[in-house]
Amino acid sequence: DIYAQLIYIAHEADVPTFLDSSGQALRHVVAANPFLIKQNETEISILANRKPTTIAEFADVAVTIATRYETIVMVSLGKKGALAVKGETAVYLQPPPVSAKSAVGSGDCMVAGLVYGFSQGLDWVAAAKYGVAGGTANTLILGAGRFSRHDFAAILPRVVSKKIRGNYS
Repeated sequence: DIYAQLIYIAHEADVPTFLDSSGQALRHVVAANPFLIKQNETEISILANRKPTTIAEFADVAVTIATRYETIVMVSLGKKGALAVKGETAVYLQPPPVSAKSAVGSGDCMVAGLVYGFSQGLDWVAAAKYGVAGGTANTLILGAGRFSRHDFAAILPRVVSKKIRGNYS
């Protein structure tokens, strides 16, 4: 439960926490209400105890988790893009097509983009675009968890967001 303890300490210091975990560790720590959790398709299915197959089903699962645990939920859907969910609102983010070399470390780069976006004062959808751009840029370079500023800057304006549920404008 060390992650949960760290999240509680961060809450006391008014510091947002970003969680990318899985399995039993995730089940225990999500109750500590991290600011944001980043999950892939498999991890969100395990947390939800069901296997969504469509974007709409993933959105339903993520909304349930976001509202239950009062957290922002980011679901990485691989080359299909991502979902960003806050409360009852779900936004689908689609990256531009790229010639991917390797996806290893893309989840970590997504989290890095999210953290950077929020640290710049962006709203949650704009920060989610940074996350998608970071994860996508990572696929262009061999090696885990790396991307160039040039690739990130070229991809970011081409990430398309579309509200699929709720009232984000």
